[in-house]
Amino acid sequence: MVNTDVLINLRIMAEVLIAIHMLARFLPHKEHFILRIAISSAVCILFAWLFPVPPFAAHHYVGWGLLMYGSFFAVAAGSIACCYQETFLPVLCCTITGYTIHQIASALNGVLTLISKMTGFLITDGIAWFLSIVLTFIPAYLTLSKEIRKSGQIRIDNKKLPFLSIVVLMVDIVIGLYLLELQKTYDAPGYEMMIQLLNMLACIFVLNMQMSLIANRNLKTELEIVSNMLQKEKRQYENSRHGRFRP
Repeated sequence: MVNTDVLINLRIMAEVLIAIHMLARFLPHKEHFILRIAISSAVCILFAWLFPVPPFAAHHYVGWGLLMYGSFFAVAAGSIACCYQETFLPVLCCTITGYTIHQIASALNGVLTLISKMTGFLITDGIAWFLSIVLTFIPAYLTLSKEIRKSGQIRIDNKKLPFLSIVVLMVDIVIGLYLLELQKTYDAPGYEMMIQLLNMLACIFVLNMQMSLIANRNLKTELEIVSNMLQKEKRQYENSRHGRFRP
């Protein structure tokens, strides 16, 4: 029988990988792309499977959870770097976005479970999880992929914003871990609901920052293209005018 903590770790890693790849798939691929995805994903899943969950972790949710999430983040980022021809910042941006989408889905799952608990309306864990995935992943894909497909790449000018996103995401994870620890000693669905909603808002803020980074760069690229075209037309006009009046 597989341990519940191991299943949770596997689910987290799988959701993060799916969220990252569904956006990064529009980026330039490295050679043997399918093989790279298969091997790197298998390594990530194996890492999640083997990640130790000692007995004292149940009493130190926040500390141990941060170590786990940080390790998963690093492994997932390495997996993306192995598959796509991108530099450090775009890989970091994709990983942050994937993690953020997972966090929103996790918070929404908690909200649906609490609604079921508070109203008596039966929502099984499987249905709550499925609804949270569908209601999070599909809108995120439709919104973010539109900007990435425009240029087929991710270029980031503001190098500070991704690291600010990591800080906000870490705070959100700490709050979520604290909530898990709180659930073991208190039964306060209203308070839990408020924290889950705050988690969702924080993650939506991070997601919006990532989208702004991509959209802003795309606008700059389009502006540069238009500017170059105007300069080219101006040079052609000047050349034709001088040629017309030449004796």
